[in-house]
Amino acid sequence: MSELTATAGRQAVRPAAGTTGLVLAALLLVLAILFPMFVSRYWLALGITVLFWTSFSGSWNIIGGYAGQFSLGHAAFFAIGAYSSAWLYSVFGFPTLVGMIVGSAVAALMALCIGWIIFRYKLHGTYFAIGTLAMSEVLRVLAGALPWFGGNGGIPIPLAQERNWLLMQFQPMAFYYMFLAATVVIIALSAWIARNRFGYQLAAIRDSEDVAESIGISPTRLKLAAYVISAALAAPIGTLYSQYLMFVDPPTFFGLLVAIQVVLPAVIGGLGTAFGPLLGAIVLTFAIELSDRVALRPGASLLAYGAMLMVFSVLLPRGLWPLLSKMLPGATR
Repeated sequence: MSELTATAGRQAVRPAAGTTGLVLAALLLVLAILFPMFVSRYWLALGITVLFWTSFSGSWNIIGGYAGQFSLGHAAFFAIGAYSSAWLYSVFGFPTLVGMIVGSAVAALMALCIGWIIFRYKLHGTYFAIGTLAMSEVLRVLAGALPWFGGNGGIPIPLAQERNWLLMQFQPMAFYYMFLAATVVIIALSAWIARNRFGYQLAAIRDSEDVAESIGISPTRLKLAAYVISAALAAPIGTLYSQYLMFVDPPTFFGLLVAIQVVLPAVIGGLGTAFGPLLGAIVLTFAIELSDRVALRPGASLLAYGAMLMVFSVLLPRGLWPLLSKMLPGATR
């Protein structure tokens, strides 16, 4: 009887993956591919913003959503990717693609070292959030103080004399497709995690570490794996964003606002869901754009961030995607 109950439980938790869900995902991808060909530069910039926040928040969602570890220091890994590629190119002339790979490796190594200490001593909840935020702030201060990394002025990325895809200096439309590719990879990986044993174990840890440990799951090892994967995915997004802006500085890449912004799309869209960060990024981007236009004050976006966080925390704590997925047969939860 217990075996039948366990099997039924697994089937109940397993996300539906019907034909309807696959068709909707394919249609959404086709629309995203065609989008830049029929819109103005303004709408193209909004599309890039949506995809940037989707991919960045999607990388955070692996540790914050699936594993339930509310990190406030994810900006550190994002900035490591940006600084690694910009510094290696501006100082040594290394291709940006090489810097992206180095940045991802450095971010993963830092997550491994910091995560081992944090998870080894069982820091979670508020203590984990404060610990990761402190790590990010220490790196921000170091980046602003060390002249090697341009200090508070940051590093302007030199414009290449000749076009070379290894240097990743493209027109906005090319960046749109690069962020789209990153979004597709992260959504696909998230969907795979949700349907894999690794994802089920992370969900068990998120619900109760003590119970998970009592049935043979190793919280330290699995949370560390999720943290390393999450960091390794965030760093390349930092490289792409720095190339899009053509500069790197501490406030833009290490700032506290970045630490909060990366969390919001996943919270609004749905923590621990593959499409939650995408839905949250769409809602957040257009809400912020609308608030700035209506209020005619750039700072209005900060008020909108706080208001949306409070509204969704109280009224929709699970986010929009779980609610929307009930209306879409075959949609991935």
